[in-house]
Formats: sequence, C-alpha cells, structure tokens
Amino acid sequence: MKDCFGTGRKKSGSYLYYGLVTAGLAGFTLVRGILSAVREEDLPAVITSFIAAAFWALTAGLSFYVFYCANRVTLKSDGNDGIDS
Repeated sequence: MKDCFGTGRKKSGSYLYYGLVTAGLAGFTLVRGILSAVREEDLPAVITSFIAAAFWALTAGLSFYVFYCANRVTLKSDGNDGIDS
C-alpha cells in the first residue's frame, strides 16, 4: 500500500491538477478574448487575451504531457511484474 502513495505518484498527480487549472485559465482567457473582440474593445487587449490563452494552453499541454509520461512508465513497469503474455 505504501508503494501506491509514494512521493513519485504525488508529484505526477500534481501535474494533472496543475494542467487542469491551467486549462481552465486558458478557457477563461479565450472566452474573455472572444468577448472582447465581439464588444469591439481595444485591439491590444484582444491580442493580449489571445496570447495569454495560447500561453496557458501550452502550459496545460506540457503539464498533461509530463503527467502522461510519468504514468506511462509506471503502467509499463506494473504490467511487466510477473505476468507473461
């Protein structure tokens, strides 16, 4: 049971939570940029919103990628423990 809740799993799990939060921020800033464009606000504000959305989406993508890589290695090692296919 101690192996399931070790520090490695907590670290990889934190990337999932960070990715979800940054994906939410990306969605919020994207909606804000679209609403700013529809309301015909200042062009620099609209451009900044879309750049911020792209930044947060990139950050979320990287976090999800790190989480995926950490779990892929764990699942591959768990699958090879005494099971012959």
